[in-house]
Amino acid sequence: RVVNGVTYSLLDVPDSLAGATGTEYTNAPDSKFTYDTVEVAFHKRFGGKFFVQAAADYQWRNELRSADIPDVGSTSPLSTDPIGVFPQISVNPNAPNRQKTGGYGAQLSGRYNFKYDVGLAVNYRFQSGFPYSLVVPDGTVDLNVCNFNCAFFSQNLDQNRSEAVNLLNFRVDKSVPIGRFKASVMLDIYNLLNADPVTNFNLSVGAPRTVIAVLDPRVFQVGFRVEF
Repeated sequence: RVVNGVTYSLLDVPDSLAGATGTEYTNAPDSKFTYDTVEVAFHKRFGGKFFVQAAADYQWRNELRSADIPDVGSTSPLSTDPIGVFPQISVNPNAPNRQKTGGYGAQLSGRYNFKYDVGLAVNYRFQSGFPYSLVVPDGTVDLNVCNFNCAFFSQNLDQNRSEAVNLLNFRVDKSVPIGRFKASVMLDIYNLLNADPVTNFNLSVGAPRTVIAVLDPRVFQVGFRVEF
């Protein structure tokens, strides 16, 4: 089959067997999912005024992914990965639904307490983008097996990755004793650098790469806290 000038060698059932059975099954074959994660972390306090902590992780994923975005994927701006994890019939042997991918992230944070109960804290987070493939949507190609679903990946997911996210957050706070109580005022700045990587976008083959969501912009927040 040819879609947008690209030829795909797809799996199908012969016309003579099309519609031969209407049996449905709920236990998908080869449905074992494997996740292996390595994480390292460090925490250190220097005296009573300064501490720092760091962590990093990498995860290997071996799972069934679904190219059917409307049913099990997501076009929500709140989604961190629009491609669903779900059993699906594989019609493209060159990019099957069993995919091996990986993701990684890191975090570094620290806080220092100055004189007069003034505190300064910084938090930096890095998260790799999600692996993805452009999708040939259901109904684009006429296959007998499409009695079930024939949306399929155009290539393996490990060939592409969305933009990484770099997020820097900042806090300054001041505490004041009031009798038996302790009152604090806090100023938080989220996404201090105003980073704007695209976090979700249209994955359909041939469609414009329409942006669905970007990282939330810089946000300021003032808070109050009373300890008793």
